[in-house]
Amino acid sequence: MPRATAKTPAGPPMKKRYPTKSKSHRRDARPRRVNGLDARATLYKTTRELQAAKQELLAIQSEVEADGLRYRDLFEFSPDAYLVTDARGSIRETNEAAARLLNIPDIYTMGKPLFLFVHKDDRPRYWEVLRQLRSQPEGRFLLRLVPRDKEAMVADVRITGVRNWDGSVGSLRWTFRDVTEQERTRQQIGQHHDQLRWLASELSRAEERERRRIATGIHDRVSQTLALAKMMLGKAARAATPECRGTLDEISQLLSQVIDESRTLTFELSPPILYELGLLPAIEWLAELMQRRHGIRITVAGDRREPQLEESLRVLVFQAVRELLTNVVKHARASQASVEFSFHDGQLYVTVEDDGSGMPPRLPPHEAGAGFGLFSLRTRLEQIGGHLQLKPRSNGGTRATILVPALATAAPVSDNGRPRHKHLPEKQA
Repeated sequence: MPRATAKTPAGPPMKKRYPTKSKSHRRDARPRRVNGLDARATLYKTTRELQAAKQELLAIQSEVEADGLRYRDLFEFSPDAYLVTDARGSIRETNEAAARLLNIPDIYTMGKPLFLFVHKDDRPRYWEVLRQLRSQPEGRFLLRLVPRDKEAMVADVRITGVRNWDGSVGSLRWTFRDVTEQERTRQQIGQHHDQLRWLASELSRAEERERRRIATGIHDRVSQTLALAKMMLGKAARAATPECRGTLDEISQLLSQVIDESRTLTFELSPPILYELGLLPAIEWLAELMQRRHGIRITVAGDRREPQLEESLRVLVFQAVRELLTNVVKHARASQASVEFSFHDGQLYVTVEDDGSGMPPRLPPHEAGAGFGLFSLRTRLEQIGGHLQLKPRSNGGTRATILVPALATAAPVSDNGRPRHKHLPEKQA
């Protein structure tokens, strides 16, 4: 049988006890009472602070509005065309100058792609600039625009990208300035400069033709006549009396001296060796002549396999080397010089070096030797794709390098014999 359990007699329920609070704690928990005077003072102070903050906010708002008006005035009345586009080039905002430049009211430009006003030949460049702005903060370039019902114009464009918080381009700021007249003037100056270069080149060619004509005349007429006179004088001397024979011998020696000088003059004006034997033998003869006359040691070295140059190119290189060696003798105060030839990759390189005083320090290397002789040589070399470079040597003296394309051709000329030039584009079709 189950064991019986004793039951506890029922009684009244037990009350839940809580910790009691002291009287002082109950007094502190009561809300404080502030007298009416303190409350009004606090309210007055707070009102004054709010009014001061309001006045400050109004002042800041006025300054912001004034700055906005100033920006709007600068934007609208700027003499340069100013546009705002999104990152893809769609127009968001234009000023009056931009509307006049594009010849379209600004309300009709909103939302239009800017490339619609770009010349079709410049659109690839336009898109390339937009791509570059992803990594560059700004850019500047020339761009041809085609306003509505107007001819194409050249604009100096400045573009700045405005970045978002994540670094992406949010909008673009464009500034356009019409430089069509400046570009046309620059091209006209370039044309005049090209004409000057062409005239200098023609003058150099005319000088060489005249040199050759005079040299031929001296050789065929003067030298031959002098040689014939010497032969006749010798024949007369053999039949003359002993008293006259001494005088005739002196005259024969003078004639021999004149014949030698005329032969040297012929070689200096236009050396036949240049046309008969080639460029390298002519340079060696020139070096020997200048060494004998001026006492400066000149060596000629390099590749003996001379390329098959046209006669005009051989003459041009010979003139260039002669001009450089003449400058060495006149201005460098050098004791020795060298001329070296090399030929590779279809190019002829001629290097002339000296151990003289070098170029004047006040002139940069590309401006040194800016006399007419070197200027004419520079222009003629540039017309055939070559160049003449002058620069100082590290151990003193000057190094001049002549580059000539072995297969160079003459520069294109127009119907009147002058160089052709490029012009500004006409209105887009």
